[in-house]
Amino acid sequence: YYVLLVYAALAAGLLSYREERAGVFFALPARRRRYVPLLSALAAVVPAALVALLALYACSLALPLSREVAVLLWLMPAAALFAELLRCLCPREEAYGALGAVLSLAMLLLCPVFVDLKLLQPLQMLLPPYWALRAAGGAASPGAMISYLAALALLCAAAVRLRQKRRGL
Repeated sequence: YYVLLVYAALAAGLLSYREERAGVFFALPARRRRYVPLLSALAAVVPAALVALLALYACSLALPLSREVAVLLWLMPAAALFAELLRCLCPREEAYGALGAVLSLAMLLLCPVFVDLKLLQPLQMLLPPYWALRAAGGAASPGAMISYLAALALLCAAAVRLRQKRRGL
């Protein structure tokens, strides 16, 4: 379900293109408006995470609650930042939609639950579900996960600034 959470964030990013085009948030100052897509992605991920967690516990398939909650608390902002970074790098809605479909398939195939390809580990390390699954299994260090989240945040901030410069804001 970690892939599902990232997919929810990607879908929220796709809706942000339409909201921008419709001018839904133009009443907000430009500095605050840049956070709307990120908050939209978080708003999509949080309910999906809660429903998935409840479903896992109803079926008795979940990890210990403390570990599952810790992974989710990391994955929710990671998924939102990952989706926003891709949204900033893809100037067109169509490209973002196509990239989301390709990434969804890549996350399923590169997920270490299905295939453990050591050769593709550098590619796997770019995807949030990889880190979430490693954390759930106890193989990811908190330092590495925080570093990944910090790198995503920095890249996202730089991409937002670059996008604003291109638009002249």
